[in-house]
Amino acid sequence: SDAVLHPLEDIARLEEERTNFEQLGDFDSVIECTIQQLALWKVLYGLDEASVEELVDAHLRLSKAYAAGKYRQQAAEHAKRGRILLERVFDDGVSSRLTAQVLAAEAFALMETPDSTETRGPAAVARVSDLLQKALRATQEAFGEQDLRVAEILENQGVVATSQQQYAEALGKISEAWEIREAAVGKDNEQTLKLSIQMAHVHSLAGEIQ
Repeated sequence: SDAVLHPLEDIARLEEERTNFEQLGDFDSVIECTIQQLALWKVLYGLDEASVEELVDAHLRLSKAYAAGKYRQQAAEHAKRGRILLERVFDDGVSSRLTAQVLAAEAFALMETPDSTETRGPAAVARVSDLLQKALRATQEAFGEQDLRVAEILENQGVVATSQQQYAEALGKISEAWEIREAAVGKDNEQTLKLSIQMAHVHSLAGEIQ
């Protein structure tokens, strides 16, 4: 019926806008589109026209959008809502995939810019590192070692390692992420190119302390 199709079409329209804003680096607009998408998924879920898995995914997408915009509190809140909703998922395969994504969202919510990470205490850094490692293992098991979600976690591990002047570890993580992205989307992809620049930056930093 029209009542069902309209929200889905609206979600698809917002996804196109969201993708364009992501490419522009306009994080606030990405967040706004994702908030609207979540509201529509809630409507569909209330009408029994969407699954709890889709609702969890919508919360986690918003959490990641907030994390990208450095809104840590909001990012953590939607990761938490996703974890709570997981209790309604009874399919083991679906649950394991969503659990991996919740772990990643929880870790990303604690990430800050590379500069500010340097000023955080060892306990906070250890917490982020532990969450990222758990998310990495769960994501590899749920989606396979060559999935782009794995690359995203490796990239963040590289950021944390760089902030702690652990340059060999950082290069290892970033290099792994680069290989996954290069195989999946090609070496000329924007994110793959960014990783090449990131590796050169870490090499430069490592050279400065030698």
